[in-house]
Amino acid sequence: MTLAAGIGLRAPHVAEIIHTRPTVGFLEIHAENYMSRSPALAALADLRRDYPISLHGVGMSLGSAGALDGRHLAASNL
Repeated sequence: MTLAAGIGLRAPHVAEIIHTRPTVGFLEIHAENYMSRSPALAALADLRRDYPISLHGVGMSLGSAGALDGRHLAASNL
């Protein structure tokens, strides 16, 4: 297995990453930024053909003792 460092995919850098396709191991995204159909989601679909994607959910509180936030999940328009 080959290990490689990844980078966080941030909105200000998406166009450059699409254009230059840097050599990185994976792209890390905040899942909430892609919970609806948008140009950002289309760009992610393009990039995932060339990069593994690591999801980082910051709004679902998966590590908490409480229940999932149904309103947060319902915000997805996918």
